[in-house]
Amino acid sequence: KGVTPKHLLWKITPDGPTPPGFRIRVCNNLRCLMLRELAGEIPLPAGFPAAGPFRFEYQSVARGEMTPPLTILKNEITIRSVSYTPR
Repeated sequence: KGVTPKHLLWKITPDGPTPPGFRIRVCNNLRCLMLRELAGEIPLPAGFPAAGPFRFEYQSVARGEMTPPLTILKNEITIRSVSYTPR
């Protein structure tokens, strides 16, 4: 049997509100996907591997010091796959 990754589910837990323009990406060694919210589910693009390692990247477009500083307490990621039998 083979397995094809289909959906990416994630949940990010910060210690407080995120600043305006806060951007989140999840990346593997080849590419990154933009995540528009702190939690959700998106279909994976064709060819996106289910195996990690994965990393989260965070960016704020606001200039200056972030006060108070934002700490990410937890990152969760799940890859939902479907199995098939090759012919």
